[in-house]
Amino acid sequence: MSEPALKAQGMTGTGSIFIWTTYAYAIYIGSILSHGYVGPITTILLIRELTEYELEIDPLHPDNLGGLSNVGYVSIRTTLLFSTASLFLPLLFYFSSAGGVSEIIFAGAGILILTIFASFIYPTAIVNRRAQEYRDAVLEELREEYHQIEEATNDPDQDELSELNKRLELERVQRNYDNYNSVSLYPLQVNILFQLVGSVILPLIFMFIEFYLPNLI
Repeated sequence: MSEPALKAQGMTGTGSIFIWTTYAYAIYIGSILSHGYVGPITTILLIRELTEYELEIDPLHPDNLGGLSNVGYVSIRTTLLFSTASLFLPLLFYFSSAGGVSEIIFAGAGILILTIFASFIYPTAIVNRRAQEYRDAVLEELREEYHQIEEATNDPDQDELSELNKRLELERVQRNYDNYNSVSLYPLQVNILFQLVGSVILPLIFMFIEFYLPNLI
């Protein structure tokens, strides 16, 4: 489809054999890398199946993410690994500008970019929503428990020991409430977002500098 771009590199006449070796290399690379979409698709399906079960968060988990760090890091690393394919975007756009089939090339690039963002945004949104639902339910239970203990504490007929035990129970419920209310539910970090966006934006910037900036100057 991009034969004019290849001929512009001198693959004509006696050099026409390199067109066919280039095609063979493209087929080889395609067969090796074509499984790349399996990663994000499998991750999306896995996260979707996982959220069908009841998610529980532990506010005191060592990962400081309610115990959901594994889910988050699998999604993020799958996305970052798959997004390295965006380094081929300048080459695709070069073929397009040199007379290739632009519609097919832009469609493929569009599917690639959409898959990059979908493999990151979808797991983030669905896991965060389910974890938020669980946390809200726990907070509501703790809130009701706090009010019940508080009402019992105001009973004038209870002795000092019972009142002390109820106040200690109030402090325990308050601590649990604060722990659940302050826990981070998903590793949505700024540096990860910059890596994700940069993996798509940087190749486009390089393409602009190499092919379009000289024409503007």
